[in-house]
Amino acid sequence: MAAKILDRDWIHQDRYVEDDNGCWNWNGAVNRDGYGSCGLRAGTTLAHRAFFQIMIAKIPEGMEIDHLCKNRKCVNPHHLEAVTHAENVSRGNYKLNHRNLKKTHCKRGHQFNDENMRIETYGGIEMRKCRICKNIMARKRYHLKRANSTSPVSALVSRMGIEGD
Repeated sequence: MAAKILDRDWIHQDRYVEDDNGCWNWNGAVNRDGYGSCGLRAGTTLAHRAFFQIMIAKIPEGMEIDHLCKNRKCVNPHHLEAVTHAENVSRGNYKLNHRNLKKTHCKRGHQFNDENMRIETYGGIEMRKCRICKNIMARKRYHLKRANSTSPVSALVSRMGIEGD
């Protein structure tokens, strides 16, 4: 998409600022995950993808652009590499970067702290869970199961048609 619209004339020094590490930090809009975002005639694209396509090559089908410098705002094409999704994920520090780790409260407003938080692992990925919410859901399941099940005595009484006092 971006390769057809953009060319080298689009890249100006005022679009980024070079830092001491050689990163070209994007000056424009940044999305909620910290990546530079740029508006184009055909829509919006990630700035690092646009720079890669202009300066290096078209991004191959099924490939993602990895920041070798681990700086999401960097658009320096020498810091970018086309890799598979699996490779990109394996190189990243999921625990350190994931936006859910920035959350201080669960979706119901309970604070994540040592007393109220537990770590559960699903498919090798650790997730924070709210103890209060887990306990509320467990009680709901217990009472629902209890309400839907009948004891052997009450089942016999109902089959016999015996009315209670």
